[in-house]
Amino acid sequence: MPEAFLAALDGLGHDPDTAMAVYNTLTAYVHGAVDSEIMLTQMLRARGWSTQ
Repeated sequence: MPEAFLAALDGLGHDPDTAMAVYNTLTAYVHGAVDSEIMLTQMLRARGWSTQ
């Protein structure tokens, strides 16, 4: 998966360190957003509230 993301960045002219920094930043953001949604859904279900 990192290879496909880095390949997408390849034509933008970034040096390898910058490309990895962009990759790390984006994956950290996505992981944080997903973790937040999972925790919210679990909390709502635990309280018997709707998740829709």
